[in-house]
Amino acid sequence: MRNRIVTVLAFAMIATILAGCKKPKMLVVDRTDGGELEVVSQFAAKHEDYKHWLSVLENYYKQSDNLDMLIWARREVNNLADTDATFKWSWQPEVTPPPAESLVDRDEGVLVEYAISSRHDYLAASADLEQFYDAKMIATNSLPVTGSEESLISDEAKAAVNSLNLVKKMRKNFCHIKTYLYNFNAEVPGEHLRPTDVDPEATRLFKTSMELHEKGKSMLRTYSARKACQEQALLGLQKLVREHPKAMEIPLSAYYIAEIYKEYFDENLRAVHWYERAWQWNPEIDQPARFQAATVYDYRLKDFPKAIELYDASRLYDPYRVGNDNWARDRVEDLTNPEKQ
Repeated sequence: MRNRIVTVLAFAMIATILAGCKKPKMLVVDRTDGGELEVVSQFAAKHEDYKHWLSVLENYYKQSDNLDMLIWARREVNNLADTDATFKWSWQPEVTPPPAESLVDRDEGVLVEYAISSRHDYLAASADLEQFYDAKMIATNSLPVTGSEESLISDEAKAAVNSLNLVKKMRKNFCHIKTYLYNFNAEVPGEHLRPTDVDPEATRLFKTSMELHEKGKSMLRTYSARKACQEQALLGLQKLVREHPKAMEIPLSAYYIAEIYKEYFDENLRAVHWYERAWQWNPEIDQPARFQAATVYDYRLKDFPKAIELYDASRLYDPYRVGNDNWARDRVEDLTNPEKQ
């Protein structure tokens, strides 16, 4: 029996190794096509610029010991790297990277502006890339086909379809949630907002977003499908707050934005700020926003003084939820008793 288990584990390990060694697909660049060379070269230049300014920003936050912003910068760096892994290019131009930046006395706001601007240019260049290959596919009359018809497609047409699909996948793999403004005041609307208006459009937007949020919880869906639903719900709720800042739904929108950030995207810093807006915009909100923020500060951010403050506040102001009051009381006792830490 033991030998059988060892054999099964060995095959499982080999399968894992082989899966991990799977080579990314290749996007073959037609070097006889001047238009293709131009759009690929433009994309490569904008990519290098974006990568450069993210690296500068990461180093700046590392040197300034700004851990919160450093986490964001590293996430955006990794997001670009994950996107780059979608495929390999058969050819890319040699792009001279921008000169090294001295960080002495550099203004953070200027560096952030450069990073955000370079991100915008990179995304525009990737959109141009998709548009080019889409036009090339149409020009080769290579509308997508399946089955027996596939053998009738020319090699040029197949290449165009392959290139378009790879670029679309690359753009889809770029996670916009893992891009940042590097300023909480820019990321999250101010605490002064108040829900005063009954706004039918905001109500509709909230209902649609919450339906997506619930769909995204279903275990009957794939992980990627669940995450896609949550991302769409998040975007809808953010749009509601941005475009309908006086709507009655803004406190609950803030609460569920925080929930989605926390539960599905591991965005703890964003989550606690949105929880805070939820109770600031409506101190009597019928969701345990203070308790949820306290648990994030406690277990994820390890900011224990803030966690204690919010556990205490949750016992005073949050609506009743089974177990929350006892949990908050016990955690405050644990965190304030040196013998229990």
